[in-house]
Amino acid sequence: MKLLTIPALCVAVVCGAQDRGVVARPTAPARPTDSLRAPTPSRADAPRFHHLQVQSFVLSRLDDNVNRDTLRVSSVGVISGLGAQFTSGPVRPWLVAEYDAAFHRYTATTRFNRVSQRGRLTLGGRLTRWWTLEVVSEGSLKGSFEDRDVSDQVTVQPRTEFKLGNARRIRFTASQRWRRYPESPDQDAINQYAAAEFRHRLPDGASWESEFRVERNQAQVTRFDYRRTTWNSTYTTPLWRGATLEVEMQYRLQAYANRLVEIEDEDVLRRDHRLQPAAAFSWLMGPVQLELSYEPEWRRSNDPTRNIDQHVLLMGLRHHW
Repeated sequence: MKLLTIPALCVAVVCGAQDRGVVARPTAPARPTDSLRAPTPSRADAPRFHHLQVQSFVLSRLDDNVNRDTLRVSSVGVISGLGAQFTSGPVRPWLVAEYDAAFHRYTATTRFNRVSQRGRLTLGGRLTRWWTLEVVSEGSLKGSFEDRDVSDQVTVQPRTEFKLGNARRIRFTASQRWRRYPESPDQDAINQYAAAEFRHRLPDGASWESEFRVERNQAQVTRFDYRRTTWNSTYTTPLWRGATLEVEMQYRLQAYANRLVEIEDEDVLRRDHRLQPAAAFSWLMGPVQLELSYEPEWRRSNDPTRNIDQHVLLMGLRHHW
């Protein structure tokens, strides 16, 4: 839903047996996910297919702890921009290319003010009735409009999906990311992860998805090396024509390899636990899409100075041209 993801172009992008089309998907602002979830629009909702689709968007972010620190600073952010997507065909496209650029401005801080850009290329297709293979490559400058991080990244991500009957799918993903932080070069890193996702579509059009991910981060300075395990579960249901509700629960365990904290006069490695529920509502009304989401986060650590709470409310409008 990582709802929970603001999708790059608010349209479902996938090839082959992923059962996704090129119809604009009503999705709420969310943490980015490469989900197996797919839209199930009615024929009346489906617009005429175009190889090139363009959208404009404006999003507002209300954050009660914008710096993710024990010293809370509240902020209101506005993100506006344009996105474009080229799709090779209306059914099982072998090529999908995306680009978006966004202008970010926040109150109470200048740390996250920037112009972000992101490009994404998906190549692949359906090899058999039940097997799909893809390679995704993505690059970003100063993050993307989906998140708040100010970093430059390049990602290569092969993935394969198997269809287990009409209602179930399982996907395996491997990813390697090169991250650069212009304002904090000590955090520059190579990040690798592997994930398994399972999705089940219910007869009423709702779907349930779960993901398990293991991740390793190797930074320029070993203080920022860590291993992270993520469990995620998402339930998505249609409400009425063009409207969906998505509820997500995510838990992360992050263990640092070389960062020590002192507990009762003994040095131990730092471990963080993060609980991140989320809920999102989206309503597609013709070419206009309304998005609302709420994303709290609770982080607990054996380093008491890193116990952090955060609450984020996102509101947005998109126009699909």
